[in-house]
Amino acid sequence: TDKKERERKAKELKTIFETITRDGSKLVRAERCSLWIHDENKHELWTQVASGTKKGEILRIPDNTGVAGAAVQEATIINIPDAYEDSRFNPEVDKKTGYRTRSIIAVPIMQEEGGKVIGCIQMVNKK
Repeated sequence: TDKKERERKAKELKTIFETITRDGSKLVRAERCSLWIHDENKHELWTQVASGTKKGEILRIPDNTGVAGAAVQEATIINIPDAYEDSRFNPEVDKKTGYRTRSIIAVPIMQEEGGKVIGCIQMVNKK
């Protein structure tokens, strides 16, 4: 049925998010990793799973704010050793989650064809 198909796809998407964030954190030895998806129509970035936060919680930010927003808008890797010293850092996510971000690396995700930015993987607090 249509409902079962939507549920299956939602579960599949959640599994993809969890795998990318878990493996991304391990790869760069970061405390947390978020996969931000760019919703061009709503002009926002959203993430379903931020490792180290409540599973399933959806965080949304305008696509022109924060380090993830800058990586998406500029289509470039951003490496910040001290988050609170960088004007692109959006402390609202820390306020919502109760977490303290120290360092950040944000890497835009681009479509293979055409190079359109479709999201960003952001890792924080390298161990």
